[in-house]
Amino acid sequence: MQISVAGESTLRLAPERGELHLTAGFEGEDKHQVVEATVTLVTGLSAELEELTAEDGPASRFSVGALQTHSWRPQNDLGQILPMRHSASVPVSVRFEDFAELSRFASRCAGRKGLTLGHVEWQLTETSTRQARDTASAAAVVQARSRALVMAKAAGFTYVMPNELADPGLLVGAPPEGGRPMEMMRASGPMGGAEQIDPDAIDLRPDDIVVTAVVHGRFTAG
Repeated sequence: MQISVAGESTLRLAPERGELHLTAGFEGEDKHQVVEATVTLVTGLSAELEELTAEDGPASRFSVGALQTHSWRPQNDLGQILPMRHSASVPVSVRFEDFAELSRFASRCAGRKGLTLGHVEWQLTETSTRQARDTASAAAVVQARSRALVMAKAAGFTYVMPNELADPGLLVGAPPEGGRPMEMMRASGPMGGAEQIDPDAIDLRPDDIVVTAVVHGRFTAG
């Protein structure tokens, strides 16, 4: 008798690093001043991030995106066209392994004019990610075999032998399935900007990272 089953395994792991996403920018009626103020802000912020990511610094990497501009004509409540307004912004991200330092940096940014906090993306290292995926996949195979054995014994057999093991939708003759066989959920949360924030006001508490593996298998009962 042939038995087809699915096995699934989920791991919950504490994040090992956090990547803060923020935006630097201004808006106003004078496009040149808006762009100049944004460039000045980003230049100073980049210099600060260079120090944070230096050897033995609390941050491991940072990135600064391209300058983006936008212009529009706003209207008031009466529908009257107001003077043209312009905005300029630059996306910035910085990665920390030290979450206390990440909290302090986020608090400092929240109190600076022109900086808007986005969210923190909690991550595992590349090595831990590979290990977690391997562990979850192996556990999913064990669960698939266990389920197949339960079915086999209920039908009067005593053991099962694997014929096929595959990611969802890849078994021979099986219809294709949507979605990914391996999923890693990176926890992230929004953060808001405010003026005059206490440097120790933001206390970041990361959620666990969830790693899930699903395996489909066919077994022969004997």
